[in-house]
Amino acid sequence: MHYRSLIGAAVVILAAFIASPGGSPASVSAVANIVVNSTADGALGTLAGNGKCDFREAIAAANTNIAVGSCPKGDAGADTITFNIDGPGPHSINITSPLPVITEQITIDGSTAETSTRCAAPRSLSIIIHGANGDGISLGSNADFSIIRGLVINGFDGVALVAAPPTDVTIQCNHIGTNREGTAAVPNGFGVTIGKDSDLGSNTDPAVDMNVVSGNFIYGVGVFGAAELFGNHIGTDLAGTAAIPNGFGVEVASGTHPATIGNHSLNGNLISGNTGAGVFVDGATAANIGGNRIGTDAAGTGNLGNGGPGITVVAATTRVTFIQNTIGFNGGPGIDLGNDGPTPNDDGDGDTGPNLRQNYPVITAATPTLVTANTNGFSAGSYIVEFFSSATCDGARTPLGIRGEVAPDSIVTFDGEEQNLARALPATGFITATATFFQLIPTPLLYTSEFSPCVPVIDPYDVDCDTDHDAVDALAIMRYLAG
Repeated sequence: MHYRSLIGAAVVILAAFIASPGGSPASVSAVANIVVNSTADGALGTLAGNGKCDFREAIAAANTNIAVGSCPKGDAGADTITFNIDGPGPHSINITSPLPVITEQITIDGSTAETSTRCAAPRSLSIIIHGANGDGISLGSNADFSIIRGLVINGFDGVALVAAPPTDVTIQCNHIGTNREGTAAVPNGFGVTIGKDSDLGSNTDPAVDMNVVSGNFIYGVGVFGAAELFGNHIGTDLAGTAAIPNGFGVEVASGTHPATIGNHSLNGNLISGNTGAGVFVDGATAANIGGNRIGTDAAGTGNLGNGGPGITVVAATTRVTFIQNTIGFNGGPGIDLGNDGPTPNDDGDGDTGPNLRQNYPVITAATPTLVTANTNGFSAGSYIVEFFSSATCDGARTPLGIRGEVAPDSIVTFDGEEQNLARALPATGFITATATFFQLIPTPLLYTSEFSPCVPVIDPYDVDCDTDHDAVDALAIMRYLAG
């Protein structure tokens, strides 16, 4: 759950639990468990009297709170749909026409079918919702606090999982646009839409809760509000070693409060292998994009580049940040403000556009222990300067320092002078940098630049350029000092 009035949230939750111990914020009644035991799909009630409850009827029973076919009635408020289908899995439910829109809080859980460990490694999902025309599972505006877990959703020509406009939806351990193994595409038109205060994946157990959202024709994830995305594979296989492209990875389409795409510590997303941009911010006014691997494999070193830029921002915003991401191997710039290629710095940084086209730091020298950079041409203010290393100028740009922390001397104040910033750098390779302007009052402003041009790391004490300090280096230096 996102930032809220803690006092108000506490009162609501307390009231729910007083009314019904074990209740949820959206329900104070008992939770009905409707068990799907058939892979059939037909007109509502066609299985009546034979003891079989299909997925379509289960949704209708949950919506209407009356028995439908052989499915028991749902209860007012929250309901749960689980699966217990005869025979060994996997079980494919082939949807022949659009499913009913879900109109109440619901949990649909395929992860408990036959075994309780289907989300843990080695992952083995057994419930496949396979469609044709229209959208797949669609949550309506009253389906707040719903949970979708442990499903394979593929083959729909619309959106596989519609989870916007409802709020506080949790989507975990699903394969959306792939086969059950997460190794090949079974495309949907679009993957998943997600809205305000909802979670795709998990910040607590990402290895178990991650979603694979890959292989979809248009986008993998459409973000419509202050959602959070943690630990997902978007555009790759389950292992994170091969591409299964979406059209583009994540579209941040709307929202005045920031969407969170990864965090700055360990639970970012893998957004790689997509045909277009990895992340495309085109309608939101705020987003925090941090701790992700964008264009690399799961290890952050191999090439699974997106076909377009790593991150593209075209929205007229001053609140999109990129911090602690590993970005590399993409078909366009790692970061592209304006979707128009690299943007040169301008004196005084007075231009407009996405992130006000923030100037990047200019690196003038880099050694294994020191980076010299200047902020000439910056507007007055405070900046977070982040350095990235890469083996080659176009390689994976990996943030330096401890993930999730900002070194104290990386916060610099514009003074028009070069600044020497101590850094422990690789002895070889290249360095680049970004600058993030931050202002907390009177109006919060946080926005990040594109990458600066690459500069090679040069070790002044490695005279013979063999990446170590040996007798040859010492002798050369002594001769130099002796004149």
